[in-house]
Amino acid sequence: QRPVDPQRDAGPREAGEQHGAHTVKQGGQDRHAAGRDADAASWARLRQERLWQELRDLESCAVAEKRRRLRPLQLELHPDKQPETFRIHAQELFLIVQDEWEAVQ
Repeated sequence: QRPVDPQRDAGPREAGEQHGAHTVKQGGQDRHAAGRDADAASWARLRQERLWQELRDLESCAVAEKRRRLRPLQLELHPDKQPETFRIHAQELFLIVQDEWEAVQ
């Protein structure tokens, strides 16, 4: 018996599903692109809530401690470090961190 290959043995595919390295188009629309955009927006919303909490926690810190804790946030949220679909959202978050960084300089 051959091993079960979920890609090959899954049965008929709907238009827009992944097939190997290709996406099957549905009416000219890439259904997966819409899903990635929704994932990026969801990530940004959740990450922004957490970021605001992290920045509130910094309010009582000394300047050196604020800089020490802001630097990893800058690196994490830098748009160039994000997948392409997340970059626009990451840029907004990165600018929030940058404003805080400039305030403690």
